Amino acid sequence: MARSGENAGVGPMAAVAGSISQIIVEDISKYGCKNIISNNGGDIALKSDRDVVVGLYAGNSSLSAKIGFKIDRDKGVEGYGICTSSGTVGHSISFGNADAVVVFAEESSIADGAATSIGNCAVGSPEEAINRALERAECIENIEGVFVVVGEYAGKVGRIPKLVKTDKKVTYGELFEMI
Repeated sequence: MARSGENAGVGPMAAVAGSISQIIVEDISKYGCKNIISNNGGDIALKSDRDVVVGLYAGNSSLSAKIGFKIDRDKGVEGYGICTSSGTVGHSISFGNADAVVVFAEESSIADGAATSIGNCAVGSPEEAINRALERAECIENIEGVFVVVGEYAGKVGRIPKLVKTDKKVTYGELFEMI
């Protein structure tokens, strides 16, 4: 968490959920599991020898649940992080107004801190918020790409996984019994 916070210019608490997801995946993989996904409130760590599609949830944006990111097995086999920060969805505090700031990195702890830092910069009109967020993203090391959604607008920087159309509006709670 400390390394992630330092990398992104935020405190270590900005990377709690991503770090926990990463620790879970690393620990479970020691027991021979090959396909593991840990989602901690939109902060995902995965390790998989299969292609995985991670859907976008961006609150009331028309893009929400309509697109996803195809994580190729080549990326997932060693472990991968996909973390989201939002100023409009969830209980976490963000100083920005993005519906979703999705960060892709080899480590979910790094992606989580970066998502918080980038999301905090997403202020102003939709165009301004996206541009400010993407400018911030370009200053953060150890991330591969960023996808930002504000209302009906989106932008990206770096290398993000292939965007795919999704038609499933299913959440974990509908697939599994959540206790």
